[in-house]
Amino acid sequence: MNKVLKNMAAGGGVGALFLFQIIVASGSPNFLFFPAASLYLATYMTPPFAFVLGVLMGSIWDSVSLAPFGVHALGLGGSMAGVSLYMKLMDERSIAARGFVASLVWGIYTIVLGALYLFLEKESQVIMLYGYDSLLGFLTLLVAMGSHVVLLKLYRRA
Repeated sequence: MNKVLKNMAAGGGVGALFLFQIIVASGSPNFLFFPAASLYLATYMTPPFAFVLGVLMGSIWDSVSLAPFGVHALGLGGSMAGVSLYMKLMDERSIAARGFVASLVWGIYTIVLGALYLFLEKESQVIMLYGYDSLLGFLTLLVAMGSHVVLLKLYRRA
């Protein structure tokens, strides 16, 4: 599959997950499992496309977030571009490598945002929700990797 089709498929997946996230978490500050899945999908994108898509989605996310404006736009854009760049050093066909890279960047991303929330002295309930969402994001990454492995095994048998 060429790069344009991979970008379109991964970008469409990010957009669909973003809409799903809005539907599921409307009316609450739970907006963190979307970036985890987006980081995984960004491993299939080229770095410039990943950065632009991350900034676009992050700027929309900024409007409903508790963090200062621009934090999510630049953070998500930079993280998605970083994941995409890092995959150039890894085995691009390996699901474990994609999961490892996405999990590593997800950990850095959540630590930085968690420190920012603590620095801004948000309410303790917000910090608890943030911890819950961070765990949910990690579980989402595990489900994405697991479902990909299962689909590959089914495809090979067919």
